[in-house]
Amino acid sequence: MENCMFYAVEYNVENLKIRAHTERPMVMPRAMVESTSIVSLRLTNGVANSLLLPKSFALLKLKILQLKRFIFSHRNYDGELLLGCPVVEVLVLSHCRMTRCSKLKVLEVNSSSLKKLVIKNWSSPYKCFMKHMINVSAPNLVEFKLQGHIVRLNFNEPCLHVAWFDVRNPSGELLTSKRENRIAQSLFDLLDQITHYTNKRLFLSFDSLWVL
Repeated sequence: MENCMFYAVEYNVENLKIRAHTERPMVMPRAMVESTSIVSLRLTNGVANSLLLPKSFALLKLKILQLKRFIFSHRNYDGELLLGCPVVEVLVLSHCRMTRCSKLKVLEVNSSSLKKLVIKNWSSPYKCFMKHMINVSAPNLVEFKLQGHIVRLNFNEPCLHVAWFDVRNPSGELLTSKRENRIAQSLFDLLDQITHYTNKRLFLSFDSLWVL
């Protein structure tokens, strides 16, 4: 896998997709996270923590970043996800989470170039639900999609044209009425926040209505 990354850097690959499945955690090589050619980067952890993001990275031409099954903690991450990606336009977080015992409580998504944000099946432990937050500061964000489990988000005045919600209660778990009420209230609060910024279309799935 490491050879694949060095090959991508050496030959100025623009679109790179990696599925990591290693016995020991591997931090992405410095040459990889300072590439001046990569435009689209899709990273999937076949096993949790197979591939780790470094504390910081600088992908100056990156426009699409997709992370699947990544676990964020203060040990391998400083909280600023897009700090080194000045032209990124699309961010997809799928089956990601923050660790329960980490000092990291807030995931910062700060980008003036970000246009689309997709969060699928965020899976932080329920005990940390009220402690963890994704803070989004993206004034040019036009499309947002939340699918699967609810996650606490805070938006700082985006310019949304479209917002999609396909939220459902966690499956395979015993839900108490207190937990159901907390999930419903969190979704209601998020919708209330989003409607202030969405000037064209808001979509709610049937499952989302059922949660409410």
